[in-house]
Amino acid sequence: MNKLAPMRDVTGRYLTKALFVELTDRDMAEKYPPLCTIKEAHDLYMLIADPTEFAFAKALLEHEDTTFWDHWQRLLNTGDFMFYLSKWREELDAQIKSEAVERIKSLASENVAAAKWLADKGYAEKRKAGRPSKQEVENEKKLMASSEKTLNDDAARISLTH
Repeated sequence: MNKLAPMRDVTGRYLTKALFVELTDRDMAEKYPPLCTIKEAHDLYMLIADPTEFAFAKALLEHEDTTFWDHWQRLLNTGDFMFYLSKWREELDAQIKSEAVERIKSLASENVAAAKWLADKGYAEKRKAGRPSKQEVENEKKLMASSEKTLNDDAARISLTH
């Protein structure tokens, strides 16, 4: 990570895409050397493992000439960065749940409530009663379309259809 990288451009605006090697263009990279790669930022995010993202924002963006939280808020409005951050959030959520389940597993031999929670699969996400959410409906449509395409491809492969 290049801690000497500038955080603002010549007009005083916070740099966003220019902070990352993969998101900046060549001209910007020459004027403003990138802070880090997306992979380095990802590794830092997962190492800090703070779901509030405050500690990560501070570690990534704290610099003498910038208010890191304001800079973080600006970065959250950058679509290219948010593409990666949304995946990191899902990964961190899974990591935190996994670590919590491991801690509960270690307690289960002596704690009846922990053992029951594990036996009942308390760690599994349960769908709430009522109408499915738009996201659930969309996911089901994608799954069905994918299944239909796979079946059609298989049928064509074994010559059941023309």
